[in-house]
Amino acid sequence: MKRKNNVKRIINILASRLSLLILGSITIWMGYVAGQEMHERYKVKKEIDRLKEEIISLEKRNNDLSSLIGSFEDPNVIELEAKKRLNLKKPGEEVVVIVRDGQSAEDLNISNNEEGETIAGANSENNENKEINYVSNAIKWWKYIAGN
Repeated sequence: MKRKNNVKRIINILASRLSLLILGSITIWMGYVAGQEMHERYKVKKEIDRLKEEIISLEKRNNDLSSLIGSFEDPNVIELEAKKRLNLKKPGEEVVVIVRDGQSAEDLNISNNEEGETIAGANSENNENKEINYVSNAIKWWKYIAGN
């Protein structure tokens, strides 16, 4: 019987409003902490995914740059890049420059060295003294068709 009274007393204590309030508060607090932890895990997972994508893109860029560096070991590629980016030409090579209406050789900054190494660079004295006569497009076509 004594044991039955002890069990009733424990049930009454647990069923009291104060104990329910304390247990409810602890449950709510634990739920809040668990929610914060889940949110932090979500943010970390998102950051890991973003960094993985960045690593993949950087590895791809690294491979592209490695292949570009490897291609510059070929002398033909070096010559092509020198012609394209540095406006260089080999001695004895002929270069054609198309001048649009309204532009002059000085505007395009074209020079013709005696060695024939560059097609663009500082203005030479020869280009400064030359005058460029502009002809209308219709006259150019007439001369082309007529064979003049």
